[in-house]
Amino acid sequence: MQLTGSMTAEAMGDGPQTNFVPRDGGNIFSGSFSTDFGNSALQGDNISPELRSRGAARPGDLRRLYDVGGGFGGPVARDRVWFFASSRYLEASSYAPGNYYNKTAGTLFYEPDLSRPAYDRSYYQELGVRFTIKAAEKHRLTFLARDERSCACLRDVLTGLRAEGKTILFSTHRMDQVEKLCDAICLIDRGKSVLQGSLNEIKSGYGRRFIQIDYDGDGRCLAASPLIDSLNDYGNHAELRLKPGADSQELLRTTMKALHVKRFQVMEPSLEQIFIDRISRRDD
Repeated sequence: MQLTGSMTAEAMGDGPQTNFVPRDGGNIFSGSFSTDFGNSALQGDNISPELRSRGAARPGDLRRLYDVGGGFGGPVARDRVWFFASSRYLEASSYAPGNYYNKTAGTLFYEPDLSRPAYDRSYYQELGVRFTIKAAEKHRLTFLARDERSCACLRDVLTGLRAEGKTILFSTHRMDQVEKLCDAICLIDRGKSVLQGSLNEIKSGYGRRFIQIDYDGDGRCLAASPLIDSLNDYGNHAELRLKPGADSQELLRTTMKALHVKRFQVMEPSLEQIFIDRISRRDD
């Protein structure tokens, strides 16, 4: 399947290929507007009194959610110049269950201020305008101006508190967030700690066993190597993990005998890779 656009029908790739033609206004003035809204009054949950008696907590209440957007376009000079402008603002904010502002901020102690529940907030704002000029019968010139702004305010709050020397307990399944925000880490699987320490300690203790290779040739020789513990071969590019104690230089020497190696890079493992590896070892 292919819609009108810049790609040709001969372009190689898996699955359907779709090109979109952005709006250019046209010879008729027209526009659109859409919006939605939500708050805690429109929110429900399935926490029954029985579950509450067993300690189940109410999920985070929706503080505010709305999305407003629209567009308008038409001719500047009929059959010659058109414009289309659009704008959107999206905001989402939820209360964090069981978390409150500190009533005794600035001291060594924490006393929850039950009148001020904690919440997160993020927003996205976009404004754009597009001008299209018909330079010739089959040629058009397009000028686009666009401004996008967003706020990951939870991140800003955490980094601000850390700069003030505050201690924060942060729970997430996003390992990329952990690498960017956390100083000390405890990885938990099925209620048990499987790895803990600082990010540097965990990565240095794990070793530099991850390698990426770009090559030309028959990559089946990599799968047969006794030095490799696991391998993902994409054809001309491979990502692998060495066995404990294996020498990366020895792998490079043996690989160069069978393949034309264009890039051989020893990588520091990501926290995501370390976590997956540790969990898979427990399952084994």
